[in-house]
Amino acid sequence: QVVLFSGKLNTIASVVTTFFLLVYATVNLACLALEWASAPNFRPTFRYFTWHTCLLGIAGCCVMMFLISPVSASASLGFLLLLLLALHYLSPSSTWGYISQALIFHQVRKYLLMLDVRKDHVKFWRPQMLLMVQNPRGSARLIDFVNDLKKSGLYVLGHVELQDLDMLPSDPLQPQQDSWLSLVDKLNVKAFVSLTLAPSVRHGVRQLLFTSGLGGMRPNTLVLGFYDDEAPQDGLAQHPAFTSAREEVPLGFPPLRTPTTPQEEKLRQLLKDLRIQAQIQLVPWDSITRLHWQTCRGPPGGPAEEEEEEEGVVNFPTNTTQVSDEYVCAANKLVLEQSPAPAVRFLYLPRPPADTSLYPLYLHQLELLTRGLGPTVLVHGVSAVTSTQL
Repeated sequence: QVVLFSGKLNTIASVVTTFFLLVYATVNLACLALEWASAPNFRPTFRYFTWHTCLLGIAGCCVMMFLISPVSASASLGFLLLLLLALHYLSPSSTWGYISQALIFHQVRKYLLMLDVRKDHVKFWRPQMLLMVQNPRGSARLIDFVNDLKKSGLYVLGHVELQDLDMLPSDPLQPQQDSWLSLVDKLNVKAFVSLTLAPSVRHGVRQLLFTSGLGGMRPNTLVLGFYDDEAPQDGLAQHPAFTSAREEVPLGFPPLRTPTTPQEEKLRQLLKDLRIQAQIQLVPWDSITRLHWQTCRGPPGGPAEEEEEEEGVVNFPTNTTQVSDEYVCAANKLVLEQSPAPAVRFLYLPRPPADTSLYPLYLHQLELLTRGLGPTVLVHGVSAVTSTQL
């Protein structure tokens, strides 16, 4: 308005003309990108439209801009670049779609068709990994390790969901896809994601080996995590991608489940009902029970072994006299190793023998069982002393 009141409209005429030419050049550039991307929804009605006309329009607009005012043309181009950078880094995700994705798709398809598997040579062989992942929470380190091994090759994260699609109302893998893609972005690994439904892991792995990849880019190496008896740890919670940025671990993945036995679940439920805060620790004691069985069976070929062979089954003996001192000392050592210095220990008190002549042996083995344990309470119950009906 100030320019109009001053009567000098020509002072902004060159700037306005430059911006109009810049808009026309940008429209031609967008049409050129859509034409090169072969976008199916781009159907121009101009009869003589080709990509040559787009280039001609862009070149004509740029030439006219610099002929009118080189300074205004340079300033407008700089302003356009700043606007593009601001929109790229600051604007939220758009629902209109991105022309860059269409261009990338077009070029990738063209070069994949040019990748001929018949021209493969051992000089240019590279590993193309298919890593099977059950739960990313327990496989974060393995994902990073295989990412370092791929050497610019194909890298696919495979996951098998043990379900039957015929028995489900919809595909359960579709909601999980976004969580897996977000995980790949957060871990900064160059990998694809492939999910499948199968009745077993073997069938699922076979499906992924046949369906993963495209053209000459197909997995040639299958990677499986090594199974051990260690309790799984949540690697995502300790991964630098989440700890450094203080971001939450993706909630699309279920928490790790530690293998539990029915006895452990029963004890855990009892502690919960009694409102007791305690930890349950499973202790392997096969080596100790082996001492007891060896004592009960006697030497090879003895009467005890012949009797077991005749019965055809092995029944745990109820005769307490067959409990050896070696077995009791081994149990005492196991308790010491598992709990070095607690305030008090609670142990089960075995039932006293009915024969009074065995009392000295019974007390002697109790002394061996509690030797060096410190404060110890031996408990033997004959009736229920707890109730959860409160």
